[in-house]
Amino acid sequence: MPFRAGELALAEMRRKHNRTLKVLCRLAAGAVLAGPGGVLPHGDIIGQLPGQVLRTAAGARLLLRRPSLEEYVLLMPRGPTIAYPKVPVAAGRVAG
Repeated sequence: MPFRAGELALAEMRRKHNRTLKVLCRLAAGAVLAGPGGVLPHGDIIGQLPGQVLRTAAGARLLLRRPSLEEYVLLMPRGPTIAYPKVPVAAGRVAG
């Protein structure tokens, strides 16, 4: 099934020393995927089948596929953590 707008896509780019750079993005018409290898418009991704290799404007090759659950959890955007103030404990008070 081809990629559609609103879906998550995982772009993989091979780096030096057998390293892989993975970029997770939600596809939207008019948006671009920007990375160290150049830019790739989302319009070029939408309608393509997962597993295809596309080239950025700078010529870098990107493998496009859908992320697994593990990859989504590791690469998803993280929100701020709520920090609660510490409540002082009364001296000499026994919990119970």
